[in-house]
Amino acid sequence: MLSFLFVYPPSADPTTPPLSLARIKGALENYFPRGNESRFLDENQRFSKYVIDLAVSGALKNWLREAGEQAIPGEFRVKLRKVEKMAENLDEDVLKALGILKIGKLFFDIQKYTIAYGSLVRAFAAYSLPFYPAQVGYATTRLAFDVRKSDEVREALSSYAHNPYLNYFEERVRELEVPDVLGISVVYSSQLVAALTLAREIKKHHTGTVVVLGGPCATVLKQTLECRFSDLIDVVAPGDAEAFFRYVCQDSSAIKERESFITAARAYGLVSMQKRESRPDGNVDFSWAEPDKYLLPEPVICIDITRGCYYGKCAFCAYGYHGRRYSKMEPWEIVSLIKRLKKEIGTNKFFFSVDVVDVKFLDVLASELERAPLGITYCFDARLEKKFADPLFAKRLYSSGCRAISFGMESACQRTLNAMGKGTEAKLFSAILDNLNGHQIHVQLHLIHGFPGEHPEDIQQTIKFLKENEDRITTVGISSFALLKGSEMARNPGRYGITDLYNPGDMSLEYEFQHEHGPDYPGFEEVRKTLFMMFPAVGRLTGSTTDYLLYASRYGPEEIKELLKSGVRMM
Repeated sequence: MLSFLFVYPPSADPTTPPLSLARIKGALENYFPRGNESRFLDENQRFSKYVIDLAVSGALKNWLREAGEQAIPGEFRVKLRKVEKMAENLDEDVLKALGILKIGKLFFDIQKYTIAYGSLVRAFAAYSLPFYPAQVGYATTRLAFDVRKSDEVREALSSYAHNPYLNYFEERVRELEVPDVLGISVVYSSQLVAALTLAREIKKHHTGTVVVLGGPCATVLKQTLECRFSDLIDVVAPGDAEAFFRYVCQDSSAIKERESFITAARAYGLVSMQKRESRPDGNVDFSWAEPDKYLLPEPVICIDITRGCYYGKCAFCAYGYHGRRYSKMEPWEIVSLIKRLKKEIGTNKFFFSVDVVDVKFLDVLASELERAPLGITYCFDARLEKKFADPLFAKRLYSSGCRAISFGMESACQRTLNAMGKGTEAKLFSAILDNLNGHQIHVQLHLIHGFPGEHPEDIQQTIKFLKENEDRITTVGISSFALLKGSEMARNPGRYGITDLYNPGDMSLEYEFQHEHGPDYPGFEEVRKTLFMMFPAVGRLTGSTTDYLLYASRYGPEEIKELLKSGVRMM
């Protein structure tokens, strides 16, 4: 019988056990025979601990001192001096931060919370310095090479000067009991370099190990990964873990013999897109996880109550192109799963990890949760639809445990919304915000800056709307428009005034392009600063995060806004 090891690599949110591993574990319980050897490692959490341990031990501070004594370029030296100053008392400060983030009474003290996350930021800044200008963050990373180009990624995999994961995985691979099959879950593009680094180190020392990459990011980049990294990756398994293991286990020899497994896994990659999908169900298994190791005072667990997008018509989104059908768990399955996880993990905080959930289903689910009752709190992502202006619906949501909703508003200008294909009505937004805020549900909004064809007066209309509704919104995030490959806009760029479209690299998930907004259109940083003045944020209390759910479960919208203002004054 083959042995399996499944890994979730950095860099992603390190505050909660990864759902992808729990889904894989649940699938194995369904399709693998009893006695099969399978292990699960959250290397994302372990990597964060590795950086934090270096700070606590004083190793980072010592390295900075040694670096300052050497001849180094001027720009690097300026950065070094800045980080050296940040690193004063770093070991003591990070040790205090660990206590603050694990003890509820301290975690919910906004001043202590702000200081604690400031210490973590300093620790990761110090760790990042050898890889300058890269910035390895607590939950994200920005590398010094172009991750969109496979040639640069391949060169960086073996570079101690550019790869912040190389030293870590060299040490880890020596510690690991190497399996017959290594499965790496690559959910986000920010995890890809770490995943390839781990694959390289495994293949370097154990050539017979079969390396399989799966997850949404690996699925999208399947062709490039199999072509450009065939010496490191044996198989890219697209789609859902449940569908993959259901297919592979049709042949009993596939989990007994290396070559049979590879043959079955590669054959799966050729099946239709629909056969790679699986409806989410209650087969989620976190028994491998160690919830106490995550830097929260109590566990927050993610479960995917739906998959895909029921709307699928936004012009800037790639969901429709990839053909993912919308599917959902049955409400009774969700209630049963929550009851089980409460008992097994001891948590009553749940992050409904969905692409976007439809309101009809949400209404039924809220009623089911309300009847249980489970004594939980939860948050989710949704569209700003008319249903959210219904007082009875908002009351039911709150009663069932909903404390925060993150909306992709994108804009408050109807002309822009129409161009985006959003299918939402700006005239309803104020009523929605007023209704949810009145029922003590935190509202988090996300905007898109730089949408092609948006006029200066359009984005000013959005800012005006936010100012008028400032007291009903807790946080607002903003990102620059990205022309995603496979989106309606990428397939028909001329319709949106986009010219000179080009592919910046064979591993890029988006296109570069030319589009002129005109001199009066405000820049991204200008808008971001305006939003920050209205909607301050500290630490990870920035929107749809595990930290925010914990705060939203304790404080009302008005209270948390005052707390965030207090936290910002300390920064």
